Amino acid sequence: MIDVSITVSPIRDSVGRLIEASKVARDITSARRAQEALQDREAHLQSVLDTVPDAMIVIDTSGVIQSFSRAAERMFGYTPAESLGRHVRMLMPPGDSARHDG
Repeated sequence: MIDVSITVSPIRDSVGRLIEASKVARDITSARRAQEALQDREAHLQSVLDTVPDAMIVIDTSGVIQSFSRAAERMFGYTPAESLGRHVRMLMPPGDSARHDG
């Protein structure tokens, strides 16, 4: 068994009547497996973030919040929906936030 993506396109004659169909089938098995593996890793990370007793915040190289633990929610008072995608400086006092990127 393999996973496939199928695209079917109509082929029409000069007056617009449907005369045939063109189809393309692509094997997407490896892409599907890679997506499932990524989802498994993300679920594992989230389970760690949900159970760790200390506040954990994962940021990217630009300082943008990617993950926010439940303990971080309790500590900072922000939900993941309010914090994900924002810069980590939002959690810091003014003097520290100005120096963060340096």
